[in-house]
Formats: sequence, structure tokens, C-alpha cells
Amino acid sequence: MEKYYMLTCTYVVLTKCIRSKFLASRYLPAAPIREKMSKSSWPELLGVLATLAANQIGRDRPDVAVEVLPPGAPLTPDYNPLRVRVFMDNNAVVIQIPVIG
Repeated sequence: MEKYYMLTCTYVVLTKCIRSKFLASRYLPAAPIREKMSKSSWPELLGVLATLAANQIGRDRPDVAVEVLPPGAPLTPDYNPLRVRVFMDNNAVVIQIPVIG
């Protein structure tokens, strides 16, 4: 019964329901998730293995598709806000900062 009540609380009632740490942590999203979802570039991944970079981008932004591209790969000139391209060299190391687009 208490779980159902938590899901139907309004904001005013919800602030009173947050007395229990268990309920608060279980039903309220954490702030870092929202910050990660707004991330649009990954300069810290420059020089990292492309597979590790793709995994990190996927964890930071699960809503985007990650394309790992070898040298000389054909590209489309369009902008896609749900895509991140990871450019790598012949050693599978990221050579350009991955950005949304």
C-alpha cells in the first residue's frame, strides 16, 4: 500500500513522504543522471582506446547512438543530435574529441 501511495503523491505530499531515506532513494532520480544526459562532448576520451570511449559515451548518454569510425571511413554530412562519432587511428585510439552530431 505504501509503494502505491508514493507513486501517486503530488509534489507537496511527496516532500512530506521523504522522511525515509529508503523511499527517497528509491523513487527520486539522482541529480548526476540529469547532468550526464546534458553532456555533449567528451574531451577526456582523447587518446583512449575507441572501444572504451564508446562504452563510456554509452553510459553517459544512453539516448545516443555511438559510431566508431576507422581512418578513411565514408561520412554523411548531416547533423544528427542523437549520434556521437568516435574517430580512431590505426591503433584503435581516439584521435578527435567525440561530440554530439
